[in-house]
Amino acid sequence: EEASGTLYNKFCPLIREAIFSGLKAYDASAQALVSTIRTHPDLKHRKVCLVIGATAGHDTAAVARELRHVQPAWTIATTSRHPKSLPATQVQASLNSAGLDATCLTDSVDAAMQHAKRFANDPNADLIITTGSLFIAAEAREHILGINPELYDEIPSGYMQPYETNPESKLVN
Repeated sequence: EEASGTLYNKFCPLIREAIFSGLKAYDASAQALVSTIRTHPDLKHRKVCLVIGATAGHDTAAVARELRHVQPAWTIATTSRHPKSLPATQVQASLNSAGLDATCLTDSVDAAMQHAKRFANDPNADLIITTGSLFIAAEAREHILGINPELYDEIPSGYMQPYETNPESKLVN
């Protein structure tokens, strides 16, 4: 809860329209994010637009099962430009298996944020939550704050394996 609250307090006073959350412990982080949204006095009564993408090798369905508790009015499945990002269609399949229907699919976070801003047309009543992976959250932040995008041209697609299938990876799922 504290981590999600920190994200809200750090970013929302600057832009008042989005929460960025890279989920580190995945379903536990999703639980904390949901708890914060459901109990924070400035957030609990707002309609939610959920923008979600994922990294290969992560349990996107477990995250989606937790995030359905925020009862999003709109859900956008998207993909990052990072080579480890899952395609939006795979994110959509995970959402569907968790009982969440994607309102739309996009092939970039930039396009997802454009759709989200149209869905959440009243900044005092609606909340955009961008989550699922740090790649998604970072690209949403680039979009909102007008930051030049980080490109991964030097990493060929298919070069990187999902965390759980890469035996040399030092990263912990």
